[in-house]
Amino acid sequence: MNRRSVVAVLASLLLWAAGSPAGAAGGTDCLQNPDLVKRAEACQSIVNLRKAPPETLAMAMRELGLIHTQWGDAENAYFFLDGAVALQPSDVTNYTARASSRTAFRDYAKALEDFEHVLKINPSHAGVLASRGYVLGLTGQRRKGIASISQAIGLDPQRSENYYFRGSLWFELGDLEKAVQDQTLAIRLSDGKQWQHFMSRGAAYYVRGNYRRAIRDLTTVLDLGHELPDVYLMRGTMLQLQEKQNRALADFEKLVAMDPGNAFAYNGRCWSLAKLGKLEAALQDCEKALSLNRESTNIFDSRALVHELMGKLDLASADYEKSLSLDAKNQWAIDGLKRVKDLQKTSSP
Repeated sequence: MNRRSVVAVLASLLLWAAGSPAGAAGGTDCLQNPDLVKRAEACQSIVNLRKAPPETLAMAMRELGLIHTQWGDAENAYFFLDGAVALQPSDVTNYTARASSRTAFRDYAKALEDFEHVLKINPSHAGVLASRGYVLGLTGQRRKGIASISQAIGLDPQRSENYYFRGSLWFELGDLEKAVQDQTLAIRLSDGKQWQHFMSRGAAYYVRGNYRRAIRDLTTVLDLGHELPDVYLMRGTMLQLQEKQNRALADFEKLVAMDPGNAFAYNGRCWSLAKLGKLEAALQDCEKALSLNRESTNIFDSRALVHELMGKLDLASADYEKSLSLDAKNQWAIDGLKRVKDLQKTSSP
């Protein structure tokens, strides 16, 4: 952004902030247009920036900083947000805005510094406590993150996103019961309108082995209009475990169409096709999966199963052995190899 554009945008923002007719006509229009730089050149209202009140100028710089954050322009975002902090160091809004920008650019240590500064001024700032907890979780400090979000919940127990973030941290720590409890509260408080809450609870149910409830939650994600590859992958896998192969096949067909470079999409389809007796088609999918990923025990296990069902015991044995070379504790491959060896013994003359 050149100097003339910056001045034009900032001037329009200042008029907009002051509520002047010129600002309403020019500044708001500039803000609403996504191509802000180009529109800034057309803004007609210019004011003397040195006469603007510090709080108005700080507000304008803060808004510009957040706009540049949305653009992914860290240099200009920090320029404006640092300026807002310098102009109005007593306004915690400037620190929270800069912290959100730093979080967006993954400068987590600096974001935490801003959050701590705000909390020294206002220890009961629920929004900052929650945001700090979220960032602590991103840095791997999950228990500290949970503690901070719990403080926020104590101050403001009606915000669904706080339960969502805390539930996500419980999930990462392996406490699936608490993860489900928090996501259930998040769903209730958001009137069941946020797909992320169902996705997270579904993942927790999936890991717990409660496939019926997990499938229900993942189906709700799709019903809310979010067709995500991970949803089809998880749901398809659980349907396979329930031996509902036709439904699983439909999910993996969808996944292949959505993400044709995903080895596990072809692997999942391979498995269901094999279980349905469509061995040639299954083998083609396994070969495709292996062309995309040769480090997955699951894919070698799938091809081993196909070869086994085809009666190609030597090839099945080789696949199980390859799987065990990748993971010596893979029980499926251990059992499969033993089964194939036994079949080879009984079939030999």
